[in-house]
Amino acid sequence: MFSCLIMAWCGFAFRNVLSGCFIPATGGRVGKMRKLDISKLHTTPLGIERIKRNLGLDVDDVVAWCRQAVLDAGNGSVVQEGKNWYVHGDWYVLTININSHTIITAHKI
Repeated sequence: MFSCLIMAWCGFAFRNVLSGCFIPATGGRVGKMRKLDISKLHTTPLGIERIKRNLGLDVDDVVAWCRQAVLDAGNGSVVQEGKNWYVHGDWYVLTININSHTIITAHKI
């Protein structure tokens, strides 16, 4: 028996339609592509403060906001560079560690 991934091109990455996982573009680099699983995204208490301050957010659940931002990044891109993913939205960039799925920081652009 085998399992099949249903992949859809989202303009910047392949999205596993069933699980919501992304396989980001590699920014032109050849190498191992890692899967961005939004269900594993998390951050630290200091990370929550930093993201709220940097983006000027007034939300209770920063991680939920970031998960939605990754899903909504259709107009932007998700790029894997080195040990991080960079999620480019219309007005922000999220930095996410590849190995731990930790949202490190966010910045307005």
